[in-house]
Amino acid sequence: MKQSDIREWLSENGTGELSYREIFEHAPAGYVVCRDDGQILMANREFYRMTGGEKKARASLTGYVAEKDHGELFSLLKKAECGTAASAISFLSAGKRQSIPVAVTASSIVGAAGLNKDKCILCILTDMETFAARYEEIAHENLCDAMTGLFNRRFYTQFLKQYDEKSGMPFSVMVLDLNGLKMINDSLGHQFGDKAIIGVADALKKYAGPGYQLARIGGDEIVGLFPETGPDEVQKYMERVEREVASHKLGGLTLSFSWGMAVKRKEEEGLNVTIHAAEDAMYSQKVIRSTQQKSETVDIVLKTLFQKSPRFHNHCRNVSVMAAEFGRYLGYDEKGLQNLQQLGYLHDIGMASMSGEVLDKNVPLKRAERLEVKRHPEVGYRILYSAPELRNKALSILYHHENWDGSGYPYHISGDRIPEEAMIIHIVDTYDRARFGYLGVEGKPQESVLADIRNQSGKKFSPRIAEAFEKWMRVKAAERDEHIQFP
Repeated sequence: MKQSDIREWLSENGTGELSYREIFEHAPAGYVVCRDDGQILMANREFYRMTGGEKKARASLTGYVAEKDHGELFSLLKKAECGTAASAISFLSAGKRQSIPVAVTASSIVGAAGLNKDKCILCILTDMETFAARYEEIAHENLCDAMTGLFNRRFYTQFLKQYDEKSGMPFSVMVLDLNGLKMINDSLGHQFGDKAIIGVADALKKYAGPGYQLARIGGDEIVGLFPETGPDEVQKYMERVEREVASHKLGGLTLSFSWGMAVKRKEEEGLNVTIHAAEDAMYSQKVIRSTQQKSETVDIVLKTLFQKSPRFHNHCRNVSVMAAEFGRYLGYDEKGLQNLQQLGYLHDIGMASMSGEVLDKNVPLKRAERLEVKRHPEVGYRILYSAPELRNKALSILYHHENWDGSGYPYHISGDRIPEEAMIIHIVDTYDRARFGYLGVEGKPQESVLADIRNQSGKKFSPRIAEAFEKWMRVKAAERDEHIQFP
């Protein structure tokens, strides 16, 4: 707020003197106006709260100052006559009569309104103990991770700068990384991923010994610093943490993490070298553990999607069965048919991050919802690519909404650049969605759906695949003795 704004506010809220007096009275610091001999002319509530005293007319400031600091007080007031001065003075807290350290800033005010044109001095008092406690609280907040309560990267960086290589040996270091967090975030949402990180952090804090320093330095990376602690103690600690984390499920998913440890035993061994060695040990363990974790996560993601929307479960089963049957008509071998069947079941796994309300909508989607839905091929690709045994299916999932003429998404590739498996899933997926309804679009009669597919040949679909699909539908109709109107 500008000074002119303050003056305007004061003028609208009574006379200037009374308004200024109210500001003076409610200031968050102790305010005292006195003469150069210490006689108090005015003092606000905070001053009396700090000192625990009672308001007395024209009492002396010396009555609130420890006797040993009277000289310092008069020296401060003398200096203030020539400008502004500051000092630390012990004030007495009435009742307990114990002294409290107070920072005092004093400044001369000559001929102030309402003060009989006396030469007066304004003193501003700050309780140093309260200030120090609040400063320490703020400093602690600045060094702590708000989400987990562990220390943050700033603390970690400061620790490394201030660390004395000669102290705290043996000095053990632990580096931890949550398994499958990116997949969890992509598929189940960041809120789910945050809960996973918090769960691990809570277990670390629960069993932490005195002197353990735990810092979250990245999204899911946590470092433990253990001065004067050997590897056996850290090993037992981490085993207890692992058991604690594994005993709880989050949305059906058993959480796990990979961790590594290294120990600094000599002065000449740099702590940074020890940290890097712990990181290497962690990554070695992660390679072993991540495959099992990611496979389990894929199952949980699918389960989550199907629980949100049974309609989606039916859709994915339909696409899975139809893709394999159509593949058999096209001449695929058993391995290829199994691949198509799995692709059909997994093709919409990227939808898991959508809400059940959107997935089961019976009215057309809003623009923002449509844009979110269009992310699902990329999300599905990341999920499958991170699971080694499913990586070979990731590209077909990524491209299963690309169109023959390049008008699809997410990358607008066209023609034979689109894998044939992706084109098969695309046409079967389109048929099932159009036939039985999907994301707010009502289902259509079979003849109408097939006519739409025929019209989209060479545009949305490969002409060869579209022609084969129609012929296959003729064969299916004949086998069931159904009457379908074909041209």
